[in-house]
Amino acid sequence: ILATYQNNSQTANEVKAVTVTNLRQGSVIADCFITVLKNYTGGVNLLQTVIRSGNVNGYVVQEVNVTDYDECANPADYSCVGNQQCINTVGSYTCNCSIGSQFNDTQQQCVAICTPNYCYGNGICYVDNDKPKCNCTTPGTSGSRCVGISAQIPTEGIIAIAFGAIATILIILSLVLIYYRYNKIKRRSRLTQDDNPLTSRTSPQLVLKDDDETQVHNL
Repeated sequence: ILATYQNNSQTANEVKAVTVTNLRQGSVIADCFITVLKNYTGGVNLLQTVIRSGNVNGYVVQEVNVTDYDECANPADYSCVGNQQCINTVGSYTCNCSIGSQFNDTQQQCVAICTPNYCYGNGICYVDNDKPKCNCTTPGTSGSRCVGISAQIPTEGIIAIAFGAIATILIILSLVLIYYRYNKIKRRSRLTQDDNPLTSRTSPQLVLKDDDETQVHNL
């Protein structure tokens, strides 16, 4: 049987082994497994046609019934890991994650694409081309993750801004108070100098009067 497949150009490089599992009485009836490459795309009909149109060791094949073996029916026949799902294919199988999840190489299992709290502002997460997207339902939120003012600034940031604003106000008040006290002390010092006759800048004046004019002389 294997030689028949290998002598045909369509299956020569596709069929790798034929394992006979049972021979039954009457005409020669052989039950067997046909092993093909994982990327085989010829389908069951091609395998039937090749055997039906040829002969097996000189025997004319009267009837061929080829059915695909379902590896996913027996856990011992497939090697999907974690919570992957086994998907049977013609001559082989694949391991896929369910819709809305993808395989994580580190965790070696399928994980949800939409993780909790991926969308801000009560946005609704959905999967598009195996990527998480957000449907923004709250007014004031937008963008790929429904970011709003409340989402942009975390609680720690709001507290820091509040403390910074309070500190700025206190500094401004302190500067105003210092400026006020400085001007007050300066005014007091000026008044004290003006009242002291020893430090007064005003010179005594001598007034002379005669009949024609009045003269003022500073002493």
